[in-house]
Amino acid sequence: MFFQEKKTIFYFLSTFLIFGSYCLYVFRTAPFGALDQEDPFRFWGLFVVVLIPVIVAAKIILHILFSIINRIATNEDEP
Repeated sequence: MFFQEKKTIFYFLSTFLIFGSYCLYVFRTAPFGALDQEDPFRFWGLFVVVLIPVIVAAKIILHILFSIINRIATNEDEP
C-alpha cells in the first residue's frame, strides 16, 4: 500500500475515533438537562469551540506518531 493511501485511511479512522471519544466525554460530563435549557446554542457553541482545538492537537500528535511508525516499519521517507 502506498504512503498516501495508508495516511488517508489512518486519518479517516482517527477522525472518527477522536470525535466519538470527545462526544462520549462531553455527554457524560455535561450536567443533566444541559440540552433542555432555554439557550441550547450556548452548549453547542461551546461544544464546537472546544472540539476544534482538540481535533487539531490530536491530529498533530497522530501525524508525528504515524510518520515515526511508518518510517520504522517500512524504512521509507514521507514524500
